[in-house]
Amino acid sequence: MTDVQKEAYFQPYSTQWVKWTGKLSDASTTLGQLSMSVKCLPSTLIQDINVELADSEKDALLGINQDQDVSFEAELNTWSNFAGVMAVNGHIIK
Repeated sequence: MTDVQKEAYFQPYSTQWVKWTGKLSDASTTLGQLSMSVKCLPSTLIQDINVELADSEKDALLGINQDQDVSFEAELNTWSNFAGVMAVNGHIIK
């Protein structure tokens, strides 16, 4: 599948809300935006999804170590070959 075909395939899922669990790969703040990278598949090396979080989720995120399970709810946003699946409006489920 080409990148253009993958983007077209993903389009119907954009704006859909998901509730997933995976392993925390990394957490960061870039340009003031809190986000976390999550691996959902055992074969994934770095991340399957990057989730933008509200600042209010920072304390919850601080309590989760790398490679620990994290459950979250978020709105699917975009897919790219470089970054994979991106989601917004995420929050951590305790």
